[in-house]
Amino acid sequence: MLDASDLFHIRSVPMSLEQLFRASARRGRQVLLAPALVVVSAHAVSAQTVASQASDSARRDTAPATRARDVAASGMWANYDFVPGNRPLYVNDFSADVVGDFPSRLRWGQGTFEIVQTQGARFLRATSSGWFAIPLAERLPERFTLELQLSATGGWNQEIFFGPAARGARQPHLIVSQHASGVIVGDAQTLSRPARDVRGAVFPVRVMVDGAHAKVFIGETRVVNVPTIDLGRDREIRVQVRAQQGAPVLIGDVRVMAGGKDLYDALAADGRVATQGILFESGSDVVKPESGPTLKAISTMLAAHPALRLSIDGHTDNVGDAKANAGLSERRAAAVRATLSAQYGVDESRLSIRGLGASAPVQPNTTPEGRHANRRVELVRQ
Repeated sequence: MLDASDLFHIRSVPMSLEQLFRASARRGRQVLLAPALVVVSAHAVSAQTVASQASDSARRDTAPATRARDVAASGMWANYDFVPGNRPLYVNDFSADVVGDFPSRLRWGQGTFEIVQTQGARFLRATSSGWFAIPLAERLPERFTLELQLSATGGWNQEIFFGPAARGARQPHLIVSQHASGVIVGDAQTLSRPARDVRGAVFPVRVMVDGAHAKVFIGETRVVNVPTIDLGRDREIRVQVRAQQGAPVLIGDVRVMAGGKDLYDALAADGRVATQGILFESGSDVVKPESGPTLKAISTMLAAHPALRLSIDGHTDNVGDAKANAGLSERRAAAVRATLSAQYGVDESRLSIRGLGASAPVQPNTTPEGRHANRRVELVRQ
């Protein structure tokens, strides 16, 4: 069954990406996108804030209980059940790459690509059709998630292949765009078309695969829900891009995560479980609406096990001041507790909090995947 509703809409666009690129093309110039500020979604998410767990610099905000009331204030997230995997396989916001180059941690296949920058965020820009691959250290597991940011001014479908490159028959795969998203199996297409055109906007694409069950989300809306499709598994993800000079495609903030155990199963086995699905505004303790599915799973687990008590431990990477990170991690843990109480009716007496900053990494902070794994909220059985 496929379902769709309105996509994100542009709240404020001083100059759209499409207008910017066309203006620069008329002048015969390339552009680093610095003048553009693209704001998408009903919550005004800018390209500058597309990374959900960016640098952990600290700042104080309003009380956690107030923020908790805002997390589920809108019904637009009703069918949003995306939960990212808990083990990073590939994380790249292109911050380590040189503007104008092809990313060093992607595999080029065909076409014209280069890194560009706008409002503090970097993107891979395609100005011709082609493809690239996301290399992985291991074959995709049965449960995995893919997240990226996308902008395509031309409106063509971008195709994502998870299995080995097909020889002869077409490999089942996903297509995503601002016009339609769906699946292709052989010569058959099943598409879900959004009601609003967001050409020129940057919007998040999230893919969640569990065995043969695949879901695709454009922003907060689930647009693909296919229970039986064999997408295959490989040691890389291939992205087929359709673009041209006057209608470029931007791709940013790519994350591939391996799925994990059920929360309670992990607690029973290990006494603790790390979650990557509780997200905060960059540098703050404001809980983002995308955290809803993970918070709901925690509250459901607590309701099913009345004797269970948890410590909510906040962790950061080692980027920034250690003292500030420790304070930020404690405020984030407090915000999670307040949200669980205010939104999901969890008794706060069952939840203690700790802010551990960068003192307890689970992976070295020397790689993007390691830093991403270390920025986490951990549940510890008491």
